[in-house]
Amino acid sequence: MTFLAVMLCINTACAQLLDRSVTSSAGESNSANNISLTYAIGESVTDLFQNATAGKIITAGFIQGDQVINMPFAIITRELAVFPNPTAGNSAKLDMRNMPDGNYTVELCDVIGRILFSKTIQYTKDFSLNLDLDISRYKGGTYYIRVRNELAKGTVKLVKL
Repeated sequence: MTFLAVMLCINTACAQLLDRSVTSSAGESNSANNISLTYAIGESVTDLFQNATAGKIITAGFIQGDQVINMPFAIITRELAVFPNPTAGNSAKLDMRNMPDGNYTVELCDVIGRILFSKTIQYTKDFSLNLDLDISRYKGGTYYIRVRNELAKGTVKLVKL
């Protein structure tokens, strides 16, 4: 009889309780415009778990809200190429392909993040875009080309000899 009672309890008590609490030394909770932010000092985001099928991500390492966070950005670095690279010439081409349609900001930055050049372009998946970059006025060194919009971002390195 005892065995039957234990087996019955095991089969019916298989659920977990999700407790949204944290033990920490400090923190705060603020709300504005139907948005609530709660944090605990000393905790950091330790991992991102992505569900590519649903297009959602959740994080581990801090207090989770009741909603799953939408993916903030698609990382498009693999969809960008700059050539020739390295280059000794006065121009280079930025190749963009397989990215979400939309307007993109293309920025040429130096190694400390200063924006040396910025241009807004229109991209559609119907064609691969080769953007000419005039780098004649910049001396030899390492530069970064950032491409971004509200849905996607990516960076590629350009070396000018």
